[in-house]
Amino acid sequence: MFGRNLVALLALCMSLLLVAAQAAPVPDVRVVVDISGSMKKNDPQNLRVPAVRLLVSLLPQGTQAGIWTFGAFTNMLVKHGPVDAQWKKAATKAAGDIKSVAMFTNLEEALKRSTRDWKEPDPATRRHLIVLTDGMVDVSKDASENEQSRARIIDTLIPKLKKSGAQVHTIALSEYADHELMQKLSLATDGWNEQVASADMLQRIFLHLFEKAAPPDTLPLSDNRFKVDEGIREVTLLVFRKPGSEVTRLEAPNGIEVTQASGYSTLQWHHEDAFDMITIQEPIEGEWEIIADVDPDNRAMVVTDLKIEVTELPNNVSLGEEFEIETRVLRDGEVVTEPQFLELVEVYAEQISANGEQSSLPLKLVEGSPSGKQGVFSATMSQALVAGHYEVIFSVDGGTFQREVRQTVLVQPIPITVKVDRIDSPRWRGHQVWLSSDFELIAPESMRFDVSASDGTGAQFDVAVTSSSDRVWELNIPDSIGQGDLNLTIDVRGENVRGRPFEVRMERIVLERGGLAVVPIVTKGEAEPAAKTPQEEPMEMEADTEASDGDMIGMIALGVANLLLLGGAGLGFWMWRKGQKETDFGLEESVAT
Repeated sequence: MFGRNLVALLALCMSLLLVAAQAAPVPDVRVVVDISGSMKKNDPQNLRVPAVRLLVSLLPQGTQAGIWTFGAFTNMLVKHGPVDAQWKKAATKAAGDIKSVAMFTNLEEALKRSTRDWKEPDPATRRHLIVLTDGMVDVSKDASENEQSRARIIDTLIPKLKKSGAQVHTIALSEYADHELMQKLSLATDGWNEQVASADMLQRIFLHLFEKAAPPDTLPLSDNRFKVDEGIREVTLLVFRKPGSEVTRLEAPNGIEVTQASGYSTLQWHHEDAFDMITIQEPIEGEWEIIADVDPDNRAMVVTDLKIEVTELPNNVSLGEEFEIETRVLRDGEVVTEPQFLELVEVYAEQISANGEQSSLPLKLVEGSPSGKQGVFSATMSQALVAGHYEVIFSVDGGTFQREVRQTVLVQPIPITVKVDRIDSPRWRGHQVWLSSDFELIAPESMRFDVSASDGTGAQFDVAVTSSSDRVWELNIPDSIGQGDLNLTIDVRGENVRGRPFEVRMERIVLERGGLAVVPIVTKGEAEPAAKTPQEEPMEMEADTEASDGDMIGMIALGVANLLLLGGAGLGFWMWRKGQKETDFGLEESVAT
């Protein structure tokens, strides 16, 4: 009897462990807010308060969250714990205590205290740290102590945060903030970095960061209209307001107008100067309208039994990356696999650039896939994206229902610094080209360059690339290659630090060789050696001992003339080289591919 009970107990424990292992990771969102005195200038209206309140309102039940403020010291404003109605009430009230009173900006201490329990990765949670500051690391009036604190953040804390699996999202609220440090924090952890000129943008930034931490299912908004289907139990509307705009109203499908004063028991309405947050439980099916300004950041977020699950995109991708994206439809938490249902579903990933350009990528149902891939819609996001910010909207249209999930991604250019030197020596004439990159997103050992040169005649030549150091590569291009100016085409391949491959072509580099003597084209198979770092060698001259007296007089006269000619040429060459030193030698430019 005891044995059977023990077996049953073990089986129950195993099943619970399997359920826990398969459960979606819970977001753990921690916010640290700068309250140094300089914030009085950079956030004079204290818009940090409504921004934090917006985030608090958006966080779903069951999320883990906590809020800290920091200046010279770090204080826990809202205790870290599970988000519920009581936590939200306490956090909304505590946000009002955010001021601008501290003397220093001890970011190191804030990072340490807010993440002290993040030591090892935890697959059961998705860790997000949001850092809002307007200044530099400032722990003392002694500049050396500030430098040491900053160095400890880079050398100790960033590797610790990276190891823990946390994503650090940084908001620099001033042109005087340490943008380099903010970028290091976000890039190393695949977080998001925002540089904000005005605190007016804080609420929208916190919305976008919430969508990264706990992306909600939303309904498409078209001219502030949205359709509620039978699977929706609750809808939460976020409506941004412009100064002086009229009060926000809603029109239900039955024609009834809803306002903050309506007093319905199923209605919750939170109003701030810049936005309204409206939650409707058991909304009526049909088309609703928001009577307010149309805004691209307005949202209709839903609680529903019919959800979509999408690939979590990396925040930072390298130009030229290619990766798979997937979408599934979930009913009551289970992937829908019925062919009759799926054949009616259309799935797209809409890509919207910062300047408003849009493109739509269809996701196709994976046919004949193994059980783990059933009900999966898939596509490849390819190298077509150019550098810049993108919003990617995963959209599912099933005829009777529509769902969206929004993500943002930054396509990072691969900055290759190009340095061109002109070499003229008795033994070797040509160009040295140095390529270097200290971009932290790229694994330098994976970098490969395919370089070709073409001249004005259309002739093509391969150019060898040698590695000079960890992040520096060298090309030696002698004048014996081609005729006239050369165009260099450089293709770069490699992997980023997370192992994702990329492939890009750099902007064309032109080697100007105007005024140089035309030299024969060296073709493959001839004796011209591969160019190396030029080495000057003494040139040997052999005297002729059999010249006659007449020849000698002629040679002397010719020699004097040549000396005069060479002297004039040498002076001209010296003046030309003096100018060239200011243009050729050390010529350096940054080429963003």
